[in-house]
Amino acid sequence: MKNYTGLVLLLEEDYYVAPDVITILQMMNHLKKKDCKDCRMLTAGNYDKTQSYSINSGKVELGHWISSRHNMGMAFNRDLWKDIKKCTSEFCNFDDYNWDWTLQHLSMKCIPDKVKVMKMKATRVFHIGECGVHHKGKNCQPDNKKKQIETQLHSNKQHLFPNVLSVGGQSKFKLRDPKPNGGWGDKRDRELCLSFAKGQV
Repeated sequence: MKNYTGLVLLLEEDYYVAPDVITILQMMNHLKKKDCKDCRMLTAGNYDKTQSYSINSGKVELGHWISSRHNMGMAFNRDLWKDIKKCTSEFCNFDDYNWDWTLQHLSMKCIPDKVKVMKMKATRVFHIGECGVHHKGKNCQPDNKKKQIETQLHSNKQHLFPNVLSVGGQSKFKLRDPKPNGGWGDKRDRELCLSFAKGQV
């Protein structure tokens, strides 16, 4: 990827993606060049409890990148990566075990002009990992979640692969610098983190 300057999509192991996610990201990247030149992050997913594909399938929302709202299905290019890399020391020494909260801290304190985002109003990325550290309930059945998502996508298949994307609003959420949650104070973790950035392009 040495000379690659296009988009990189970050997906975690417990994400489920809609069949048009790649097409959507290509369309978002095209729309960004036309209607939001200062958007540096594209987010294909969202955490909205209700999803209206019939209304929002081809609509995006613009705003400042907020880790708890815009961390699912993030895509960005080498220019943003270079700005993140310039903030390596700040990233590796911020005492929070959440990489996305740390990235929001960088957006507030280190990356120029705060990171602006273009987010799909009808999600193309779903979180199915209901087990593990953040799981509060007693039942742990990711297969049930997967079936729910497949049913939802099947019932909205006519709204996937829209012909055009357009801006459908601005995010009203207030941007703030997160307080560190801890869990990243061990010197060995910080030194390992710093070592990853050495020699990276």
